[in-house]
Amino acid sequence: MKRLRLNSNPYIVKNKNYSTITFNIIFPCNYDRKNMFNIIILREMLSNYSFNYKNEQEFKIEKEKRLIIDLYCKTKRFNNNMYIIFRFTVPDPKKIKDFDIEKSFEFLYEVIYKQNIINNEFDNKQFNRERDYVRFSTENSLKEIYTYGYQKFINEADDIGVLKDDIYDNLDLLEKTTPKELYEYYKNNILDNTPLCFAYGNVSKNYINNLYYKYFKKSNDKIIISKDYYSYLKPSKEVKTIETITNYNQSILYMAYKIDRMKERDELFFNILTNILNSKDTNLIFNKLRTEKNLIYSHSFDSYIKNGMFVIEAYVDKQNKDKTINAITEILDGLNNEIFIENCINKIIEGIEINKIDLLDSKYHLFSEFISNKLQLHLSLDSTYMSFKKVDIKEFMKFLNRVKLDTIYFLKGDRNE
Repeated sequence: MKRLRLNSNPYIVKNKNYSTITFNIIFPCNYDRKNMFNIIILREMLSNYSFNYKNEQEFKIEKEKRLIIDLYCKTKRFNNNMYIIFRFTVPDPKKIKDFDIEKSFEFLYEVIYKQNIINNEFDNKQFNRERDYVRFSTENSLKEIYTYGYQKFINEADDIGVLKDDIYDNLDLLEKTTPKELYEYYKNNILDNTPLCFAYGNVSKNYINNLYYKYFKKSNDKIIISKDYYSYLKPSKEVKTIETITNYNQSILYMAYKIDRMKERDELFFNILTNILNSKDTNLIFNKLRTEKNLIYSHSFDSYIKNGMFVIEAYVDKQNKDKTINAITEILDGLNNEIFIENCINKIIEGIEINKIDLLDSKYHLFSEFISNKLQLHLSLDSTYMSFKKVDIKEFMKFLNRVKLDTIYFLKGDRNE
């Protein structure tokens, strides 16, 4: 298992083009399924309350008084790694007269470290409110065909439980969580943890360090992250074909493909393949299923690069199920042509070149790429571009031989059409 060794001092991405300063305060932690609802509830608590501002309206008003443009908590999970992220944006003090950035930063500190906690428990009223909302939204979401269909499908396609072990299949865990248990999770992963700090704007290193360490404790120790981002699904020996009849008035076809013997080094080829299939520069799926054969209402494409699986999801007339399966199979079979692959890659490279120009005006692209590079989340756009230009087509064709159809799941709408 690889280890990332990162400085605890703030990382600065300097940009003179914008009139704001953005901080990402990131707490690295390990994922544990028993805490899946603690994560969600805590995320809401840390986005809407603090000890001094105990309801959302007070919290919102105080944010506006301190000229905070945005402040929220989100989480990102990569297999067994979890990142709790506070995004915080304020105006550049050089641009606004009498703006006190320290008062805004003090508010951020209170949100992170001074929650409404008594006797090592989160406030019961706030906790119950957020838990009830999570229950309501989860149960309602399961009534929708999109969530219901995906859950049915992923329970068949996921052979190791990394994707299907989610909130929809574990509502019993929501009832078991308590204000005290939530506090323990908060204490272990926030209070007793050392965060990474990333800052973006027209600021100096000394300015950010002085501001940051006025509130956050300084540490000379390296922050060490055990990188456990990957959990590869294995193709079945035989293709699983499942059909479920429902009373929805739509039908959905899912086709899941997995990479046999997937390794981290295969990520580049996987990225190329998914771009060929779903990039706006090639449009293979849409052109075949909608433009050429008029088989679908719409489709989506989900790529699970760190799990070695991609999924084509098509909304179809139930009479067109077999035709759609055959058409998707044709698309994958048609990739067995080096000249065709080379033409597709060239189109994608041209698209990336245009995208790179467009992103020169993107406010946060550079910042996001910098953070992603430090945490080794994925290849940067520049790295992707250079890799696509240098790709060995023959090696890519060998990779295609390891792409296996794993699951065909059809959610048949009984009242369809």
